Amino acid sequence: MTLLLAAGAAMVLGAAAPAPHGPEIAITIDDLPVHAPYPPGLTPLEVNREMIAALKEAHVPVTAFVNAANVTDEGTREALSEWRAAGFVFGNHTWSHPHLSELTIPQFEDELTKGEPILSKLGAGSDWRWFRYPFLDEGKDEAQRIAGRQILAKHGYRVADVTMSFSDWQFTPA
Repeated sequence: MTLLLAAGAAMVLGAAAPAPHGPEIAITIDDLPVHAPYPPGLTPLEVNREMIAALKEAHVPVTAFVNAANVTDEGTREALSEWRAAGFVFGNHTWSHPHLSELTIPQFEDELTKGEPILSKLGAGSDWRWFRYPFLDEGKDEAQRIAGRQILAKHGYRVADVTMSFSDWQFTPA
């Protein structure tokens, strides 16, 4: 035991301290590529292009959470392709944005996996297995929260928690 403690102390004392760095911040946007009706004369592609340009100009790293049910035509598919081409990362926000507390666990798993072909294709070459709960609803009780987390782990997802929110999903009116 003494030898083990001495070896451990030598490893700690001889190890270089990690380099200090500032906090890491993830900027996330929910509900891409479409959240609500657009103002007259604007298309989802035009609105997404304006958002991408503003974020790129400000050098903001972004993870965009996608509701794949809203990828309905070439314009919405192209909008997501442009997000990816800009270097932004996608995450899964379920197929159709339901409350987990209103689903069974098999329904939740279906919602989680149904959009994966779109995320896999459009997010190719990136780590798109981030998950954001729609409405930040992690379930109606502890049992459902645990079961939901088990489904996410089974499919290789990590949860992107929210620590500060300013209604990022309300991008359409802005």
